[in-house]
Amino acid sequence: MRRTIDAAFAFGLTRIELTVREGNLNAIALYKSLGFEVEGMHRRAVRIEGEYENLYSMALLRVCPLFPTLPRSRRRKGRERYECATCRRSQRRVSSGASSGT
Repeated sequence: MRRTIDAAFAFGLTRIELTVREGNLNAIALYKSLGFEVEGMHRRAVRIEGEYENLYSMALLRVCPLFPTLPRSRRRKGRERYECATCRRSQRRVSSGASSGT
């Protein structure tokens, strides 16, 4: 599975989604070990053998290697730092009203 995930990100995907039945604890543990996070639950989403079951929505997002712990935008000393949407490089923009030093 790791190879498939790496290939998907190399291809340019930035998000991989899946759904899994709430009672499938082994699959949930596997997905979490690969970095997937639970994003929500669909109550009574599937009917199997006459019984309704809940589904978890899980997703794996590509993390920016430059700033894996920073939020999407962060303000610091009159400047905003943005991480590139495809994790290529960081970009800085001078806020209005701040001197650029040139």
